[in-house]
Amino acid sequence: MFAVKQAVRSLGRHWNSNVVPRIPTSASIAICNGPLKPQAFTALRSCLQQTRGFVTTPEQAKQKLAVQGTETTPVEAAEPDTLYHMIEIEIRCGDRAVIRSYNTFIVLAAKHLKLNIEHSEPANKYRVKRWIVLKSRHVHRKHMVTYEVRTYHHTLRVVRLTGSTADTFLEYIQRNLPEGVSMRVGRVRMEKLPEHLLTPPAFDN
Repeated sequence: MFAVKQAVRSLGRHWNSNVVPRIPTSASIAICNGPLKPQAFTALRSCLQQTRGFVTTPEQAKQKLAVQGTETTPVEAAEPDTLYHMIEIEIRCGDRAVIRSYNTFIVLAAKHLKLNIEHSEPANKYRVKRWIVLKSRHVHRKHMVTYEVRTYHHTLRVVRLTGSTADTFLEYIQRNLPEGVSMRVGRVRMEKLPEHLLTPPAFDN
C-alpha cells in the first residue's frame, strides 16, 4: 500500500510538468476499486515508464530553450544597391528669403550625411508672370492694374551616392519642405554595360 501511494505521488508530480500523457484506464480502475491487486503495480509501472520520455523538468526546458536560441536561420542574399552618379535638385519658390533658408537647410543635411555637393547656385534670372486687368470690374476702363508673380529657382547637384542614401536624404528634405516651395528631382543612375558592348564583334575573313 505504501509503495502504491509513493508511485501515485510521483505520478502526480509528473502531471504538474509541461507535457502529461494519458493514464491508462486499467491503472485508475485497479487503484480505485477496493483492495489492491497485483495488476495495479503492473499498470502503474507501465504508466511511469511511458511518462519518462514525455515529462520535462524545468532544467530540461531551459536547456531546450537555450538550444533553440542558438539555432541560426539562413540569411537571404541582399540585392546590390543602386549607384547614382548624380542627383540634381531644383527648388522653386515665390519668396527669395524662403528659398535661401531652405537651401541652407539642404546643405547642412547633406554635410551631416557626408554627401558631396558639387553645385549649389541660384538661377541668374527669375520668371515673371504678369496680368493686366481693370481696376474696377465694370467701370473706369482707363484705370488698369498690373499683377505679377515671381518664381525664384535654385539648383543643387549631389554626386556619387548609393540608392539607400539618396532615398534617405530625399525623404528627409521633402518631409521638411516649406509651404509654397516646389521641388524637382533628377537622377543619373550608373548601369553596367550590356554584353554586346563588352564582347568585341567577330568578323568573318
